Amino acid sequence: MVIAVVDDLLFSSKIRAIADQAGRDVTFVRQPGGALDAIVRGRPALVILDLDREPLDPIGLVRAIRADPALRPVRLAAFVRHTSAGLIKEAREAGVDVVLARSAFFPALAEMLAEDRPAAP
Repeated sequence: MVIAVVDDLLFSSKIRAIADQAGRDVTFVRQPGGALDAIVRGRPALVILDLDREPLDPIGLVRAIRADPALRPVRLAAFVRHTSAGLIKEAREAGVDVVLARSAFFPALAEMLAEDRPAAP
């Protein structure tokens, strides 16, 4: 399972298209406060974050995920404007596994989704 904490329709559609091509289901969380509950319930392999969406509090969410021992294995991947060096540093320090500029994130997403595909039974 993949959860995307993304409320921008353009980015959501890009993520959906790439996930569809990779054969992965994505659940979108677009409201502040709903992401942590969705992650606790869903136990996703990967969480995608739009770091530029302050109302979604992505850095606070990362800290909450990393503070919960049961959620520490969740892989976190985030995208951000390339001019946001401070935010990139803050995200990495908070525990985001992969932080990329938007221009690099979307081309790399298919590979990330393939890496986090659950093993076949």
